[in-house]
Amino acid sequence: PISAQSVCRRLLLPCKQRATPSRGVVSMRDRCTAPKLVEEGDEPMQWYFSYGANMSSIVLARRGVKVARSVIGRLPGWRLEFNYLGYDGVEPRFASVVSMAAADATLSPTARAGGSGGCDVPVHGVAHELEVDALAVLDEVEDEGVSYKRVRLPFEGYGGERLEAWAYVAMPAWVSPGLPSQRYLEILCRGAEQHGLIPEYLAWLSERPCFEFGATAVATIAAAAAAAPLPAARHPPAPAPAPAPAP
Repeated sequence: PISAQSVCRRLLLPCKQRATPSRGVVSMRDRCTAPKLVEEGDEPMQWYFSYGANMSSIVLARRGVKVARSVIGRLPGWRLEFNYLGYDGVEPRFASVVSMAAADATLSPTARAGGSGGCDVPVHGVAHELEVDALAVLDEVEDEGVSYKRVRLPFEGYGGERLEAWAYVAMPAWVSPGLPSQRYLEILCRGAEQHGLIPEYLAWLSERPCFEFGATAVATIAAAAAAAPLPAARHPPAPAPAPAPAP
């Protein structure tokens, strides 16, 4: 299971280190010495594509990221998947994006012929223009190079804009299909609605299956109660006899 520290990151709480399946604990000092993807001399303003919780301007503000402007659109050839390992029982999975061609190429010809490939709905989201320093903040939140890898992908805006934007793709060590929590899915839907993503995508997103902690807990408790033996009946004590009348 994923570490509690990583859950803190997803829930906007600060933490100083992160456990990984293959690399053990990665300290903040190691993170600071890791090579940066944005080199000196790059444009001072960068585009970042958000498809998950960071679509919400409230979430970005809490993380200290200032946005110059935002453009809504999609990543052609990439789809949304909830495949980043989360914390079982609380936040089972988080979002990532997957190349449609690369993902479907791993299927056998029989599976592809039978329609077993992933959905063909490209991921929609928000491209935010921000300063290079803000990317460092996002790298820290997303554990860039450990949990997610930041890559440039082609973005198409609803208004015809075409640009390249940074996006975070889950590292293979953390990929495992599953369900997001209802809370997390609702955050994505609110962000999509807030920025005005097309209704068809919002409807598709809101219909994704999710993990409902409350319903699961109630069902578990009910099943345990049904399997347990009934306690012995307890009868109330007999009432005390009425006192005899005075002579």
